[in-house]
Amino acid sequence: MAGVTPHFLPVIAALLSVNAAGELCAVHRSQATVNISCSGRTYTGGVAWKDLALRLQQDQRGLAGASMSLDASFSHGTCIIVQELIEALPDLPLAVLSLDLSHSDFWECPSRNFGRFSRLLDWLLWSLAGYERLTSLTFKLAGMGPTGSEVASLGHGLGNMSNLQELSLDLSGLHIRSTTGDATPCLGGALSLAFSRLSRLQSLELMLAVSGISDADIWELGAGLSRLKTLYQLDLVVVNNQIGNFGARELAKAVSSLMGLTFLRMDLSYNQVGAVGATDLGQEIGRLAKLESLRISLKDNNVGFSGVSSLIVGLAPLSAASSAKPRSLALDFTSNGITSTNQNVGTKSLGKALSTLQGFRLLDLDFSGNPLEPAVVGDAVEGLKHLKAATYLRASGLDFPTVGMPREVTKTRSQVMLRQRSDTNTMSSSTAAESPLPNDATARGGSDVFQTVSDMLFNATGVGKATPNAVSGISFFNVLFQIIRFCLVCAFLVAGGFYGWARLKQRGGSFASAARSLHGTLSAAATSSTAAAPSGEVSLTATAEEERE
Repeated sequence: MAGVTPHFLPVIAALLSVNAAGELCAVHRSQATVNISCSGRTYTGGVAWKDLALRLQQDQRGLAGASMSLDASFSHGTCIIVQELIEALPDLPLAVLSLDLSHSDFWECPSRNFGRFSRLLDWLLWSLAGYERLTSLTFKLAGMGPTGSEVASLGHGLGNMSNLQELSLDLSGLHIRSTTGDATPCLGGALSLAFSRLSRLQSLELMLAVSGISDADIWELGAGLSRLKTLYQLDLVVVNNQIGNFGARELAKAVSSLMGLTFLRMDLSYNQVGAVGATDLGQEIGRLAKLESLRISLKDNNVGFSGVSSLIVGLAPLSAASSAKPRSLALDFTSNGITSTNQNVGTKSLGKALSTLQGFRLLDLDFSGNPLEPAVVGDAVEGLKHLKAATYLRASGLDFPTVGMPREVTKTRSQVMLRQRSDTNTMSSSTAAESPLPNDATARGGSDVFQTVSDMLFNATGVGKATPNAVSGISFFNVLFQIIRFCLVCAFLVAGGFYGWARLKQRGGSFASAARSLHGTLSAAATSSTAAAPSGEVSLTATAEEERE
């Protein structure tokens, strides 16, 4: 008994402890990971980061070798919450951090002395840069209004996180505030500074929708992107900005220098890209011979017939390049004024351009919202009929039946498995879903009652659950659990009986008199129901007596 008691102490401490300094986040633990979730609710009382870290440390055996991730989203009271998170970071060895402060009051935190930093953002990024285990960061600051100097601090702070291998940055809807004496704000320059120093980055997701991005910003941003030589996945969303032909060309040139890319998504919808910019996109991206999945959206631009044809022809080298994996291509040309009247001399017809995409196995094309003449549609359909190798082919906006069934081959950021990592715990979520690791109970072919109980306590209190490996005598805990349950049932029955006896005692009666009173009441009720029965019906009492005879 003395050998098992220490394993019960964390559970008992969690049941008896009272949290007086904020609320606890939910914690989910598996064999290889510890996931802390602070999303999906409003923490009006703040977050008890120190208490959370202390409870996780109580089970040191479970923390050994585990990869810890934190998913947090706050909209109110973020100043104090983030400050307390920074102070608790040394006790939370995070490998993955997802922090969503979109549409929050984060930028409105009062300027004061955070140690040797004047801004809370500087303190946060500096603290994160000091953790070598932190390799994946998701930072969402959408819909906020920083100053130009704060944007510069963001770029400088991200650049110091040189161990990052995976970065997702959402700055959509960012409206930069101008203040007296502030430097000229430049979002592209700040991000370029950060990317030029992230030499280990392998996956980048950058969301800059409705952020006032101009061609000048794209020119500076491209200078930083071109230095990410280890990048093999890029997801770039610059929807609804002021990007024209020059910006499209500079962005394409920067991307074409990343020869290791296997996944590329570029969403330039709702900009001012014309035929020249589309031509540059096709010619530059067509040089990326290792691409396995390519998605380009030019929805609601002004590409025209010549731009579409030239872009498709520019991507033809990708189709001819050899690849062990099936290539996928998705092009969105919705509402681009595609008509034969704006076809330049020497431009290939739509059918001839489409027929060059022979090597793609999965194609999803969208020509909706364009005034295509019947002759152009017919020519395009003839070109699509030459794509014999395609296992899936859809062409929206053309009179062409969909071929095959859709198959998701594009990789999302949460499904990427980072390269050059010795840690086997970095397996992607999709891989883990396909090959789930059995827990201790299922591996033995039996159920584990103690594991179930500890899971219940863990979900209710936030304490790290005890693993069966930590206890050698599993059968002892099964017996103990059954005994405790039996004792609780007996105690409930005894309490109920005692309560009934006390009530009778108070009324001056006994069990015998109560039984006689109840019998008399039931007899009177039976007699009244027999008398009230209609003459044409047989009462229940009469029927019962006939059965007895």
